[in-house]
Order: sequence, then structure tokens, then C-alpha cells
Amino acid sequence: MKKIWLGIFLSILCLSQNGCALFAVGAAGAGGYSVSEDTIEGIQKASYNQAWLALRSTLQKEGAVTLEDKTHGTLHAVVKGSDVEAFISRISDKTVKISVKARKAKSVFPDLDLAESLYDKTAGKIG
Repeated sequence: MKKIWLGIFLSILCLSQNGCALFAVGAAGAGGYSVSEDTIEGIQKASYNQAWLALRSTLQKEGAVTLEDKTHGTLHAVVKGSDVEAFISRISDKTVKISVKARKAKSVFPDLDLAESLYDKTAGKIG
């Protein structure tokens, strides 16, 4: 048992030193979301169009949309001085993955709080 915990600990330590660690965070929706340095992403039970409209509406309300590409599921915006990139990908007819990435200060520093806020507002519009 100790070897298993040691292996898990060493794996996490190794990944975190390389900047690759993802942390699972409980959230509403279909099983929570994952967090990286500057991106929140999760699975939502929604059609592609429903998710697109919710995400676009959130970004328009919170800031200024600078790029829309519905075919490729990409939205870019400026929100509270941060550059935001949001992506939707279809998993099935009724399930999508939504990713929201936010960086502040000319895209130098992560703005995880903003990414999480935008993701949660979008998920709230879907649910």
C-alpha cells in the first residue's frame, strides 16, 4: 500500500514540476471541470448550438467579442482587460466540451478566476 501512495505522490510531483498537472474540481454540470494554469474546461449536457449561444452571450455581456468562428467552435474576447479564448467541441449530439482560457497583462499572466467565472456563467445559462 505504501508503494502505491509513493508512486502516486512521485507522479504528481513530477507532473507538477513540468507544469502539466491538471486538478479535478467539483462543479455543477456533467461531472465537474478540470483546471490548468489558465484554462477551465468541462463537459456539459447541451447541444452544440445551445452551448454556443450561452458562451457567446456570456462573453458579449461580460466584455467585447473580437472573433467568432462557430464552425470551429472558437470565440475570442476582451473581458476586464484580459484576453479570453473560448472553445466548444462536440462530443455527441447532446454533449459538448467547453474550454475557457483567460490571460491578463497582454497575455502574460493567467487569469484563472476570470476563466472560472465565465465558465460558470456559461454553464448556468445551459443548465
